[in-house]
Parts: sequence; C-alpha cells; structure tokens
Amino acid sequence: MKIICWGTIFVFGYNAVCSVLKGLGDSKSPLYFVGIATIINIVLDILLVGPFGMGTAGAAYATITAQGISFVISIFYLRKHKVFFSANAHKKFTFQIDKLVSILKVGLPTAIQMVVVNTAYLLVTGMLNQFGTSVSAASGVGLQINTFAGMPCWAIGQAVTAMVGQCIGAREIKRARKVVKIGLLLNISVTLVVVIGVQIFAEQLILLFGSTSAEVINDGVYYLRVCCGVNSLIYAAMYTLDSFAIGVGAANIANP
Repeated sequence: MKIICWGTIFVFGYNAVCSVLKGLGDSKSPLYFVGIATIINIVLDILLVGPFGMGTAGAAYATITAQGISFVISIFYLRKHKVFFSANAHKKFTFQIDKLVSILKVGLPTAIQMVVVNTAYLLVTGMLNQFGTSVSAASGVGLQINTFAGMPCWAIGQAVTAMVGQCIGAREIKRARKVVKIGLLLNISVTLVVVIGVQIFAEQLILLFGSTSAEVINDGVYYLRVCCGVNSLIYAAMYTLDSFAIGVGAANIANP
C-alpha cells in the first residue's frame, strides 16, 4: 500500500491527460496507453516477483512503474500533437481561480461519491467476513465478476459525459438531448445482454476463478443471481443520466 500510494501521482497525471483527450473526442489513444501499461506491468510482475524475488513489493513497484511510463508516454503524445505545449506554452500556464472553481464544482461531488461508495464496500466486506471463509471468498469472486460485467455500462456513461460536454460547449442543446437518449437506450440494451450472460453462465464464471468448494460456488452463484440482475438495468439507466448531468456541469445533481 505504501508503494502504491507513492505512485498515486502517476495515476492522477495519466487520468488527467486521458480526460483531456477524451474531452477532445480521442478515446483511442487512452486505450493504447492502458494497453502499453498493462503489457509493461505483466512483464515487470514476472521479473520482479520471480527472478528478482521481490514478492509483493515487486508487484507494487511493477504497477507504479507501468503507470509512470504510461503517464510519460501520454505527456509526449500531448507535446507531439501540441494540445497544450507550443513555443510559447510557458506563457499560457497561469493560475485562474474561476477555472479552478469550475473544475472543483464538477470533480468534488464525484470524488465524494466515490469515497462514499468505496467506504460502503469496505463496511460490507467487513461484515461479510464475519460469516466465514466461504461467504467471504464467494462475495470476493462475485464482486470481481460483477465489476467486470459493469464495465460496458461505465464505458458508455463516460462516452455520454464527454459527448454531452462537447455539445454543451458548442451550444448544441438538441444534439446533447439526442446523445443522452441514444446513450440510455444503448446502455440498457448492452447491460441486458451482459446480465443474461451472467445469469446463464453464473456457475461457469465462478469456476474460472479456481473455486473448487461447493459451498463457495453456491454462494458465488447466489451473489450473482441477486447482484447482477434486474437492478443492473436500473443502475445502467441511473449511471447514464448521472453521466449526462456531469457532462452539463451539474455534478451535484448526479451525486446527491
């Protein structure tokens, strides 16, 4: 945890750069940066944990190194395409309180929401651990699968935020409404397909994590039956509308 926390600056920098690129309509470059970071992370994990025998610390160093390299690559990308950097770039970087306030109005409510949600997850995990190893293991596996199943929903939501923000910036209000309508329909449809797949192959998905205990498998399947069901469709609709609210700058509405 100490090593990972020391590398938080790389995570922040990378996400900041990728947010700028997504805001400009470039969602492919951030994907490439993630791909590079992933490959580097895997290679360093194998080397540092294996031949170098650094154990858990090696895995942590591998993670922050991969994130740091990805961040540096993204900065060079910005320089190459002159998104921020130019001959007189140093003259353009000034502290503007109004821009800072605007960023905080959007970012702070979202940050608070993430803190609240993750705190709730920690509390629930703590309570589940009291019910024994099988329940704890099943909930952990179920949460991982449920998180993976939610990725399409989050990706569409992020796209809605970026596109709506662009529309509002261009004062294309009708287009912004069209974006959120299409995004809502697409998100619910994609989530429905994912939910059906999880419900049909719940046991097989649990087995992918190497679970051999019948109790863990049964508890894991029960977790997915409940947590990745109709409620996921409601969440998809809510997340799309929340993303729309963030795109128009009303993050306090999206994160009550």
